[in-house]
Amino acid sequence: INALALPLISAALPLHPAVIVCHLILMTVTGSTNHWGIEVLPRAFDRLHLQDHVISGTHHVAHHRSFRCNYGLFLTAWDRWMGTSETMVSTRR
Repeated sequence: INALALPLISAALPLHPAVIVCHLILMTVTGSTNHWGIEVLPRAFDRLHLQDHVISGTHHVAHHRSFRCNYGLFLTAWDRWMGTSETMVSTRR
């Protein structure tokens, strides 16, 4: 869904092709690292309480313990909006 929005955004906003390529690379890296089963984000995310807003490996694993689908790629707001979120407690390994 995120990638499908790019043509619409590009039609409305003048985006440099490099911005689109960087966004697609970030989507691929984020999606891959979230499925590795390990946490790759720094511990500072815990201290800053960003883990409640940014999807990470820890969030992804905890999310799929309770739900079979997810809607967010970068941010947890989509899952909260669609009702597929719960309060995520940091369970770093």
